[in-house]
Amino acid sequence: MIYVIIRDDDINYFTPVWMIERIYEECWRCQFPVSFSVVPAVMPQKPLRPYILASNIKEQRQYFIYENKELLSFLRTKKEMQLAEIALHGYA
Repeated sequence: MIYVIIRDDDINYFTPVWMIERIYEECWRCQFPVSFSVVPAVMPQKPLRPYILASNIKEQRQYFIYENKELLSFLRTKKEMQLAEIALHGYA
């Protein structure tokens, strides 16, 4: 048996659920879990990182993962289905 771990870094407030679903739908169809490394808070800085769309920034402040209810619900559901593992990333 060969073991493979898929880890997705930088899941954060700005990560759209549709994008996660599209990227990992084949893994989940095969019941293969994905490990998500979640950034608890992110501060948009210029130049913007590729994972932050300028249109999503309402104000210049720190955005906490718990504020994105849709993303949290999605991750919890995948974890309950044993299709996701959640890890802490980039905390200082």
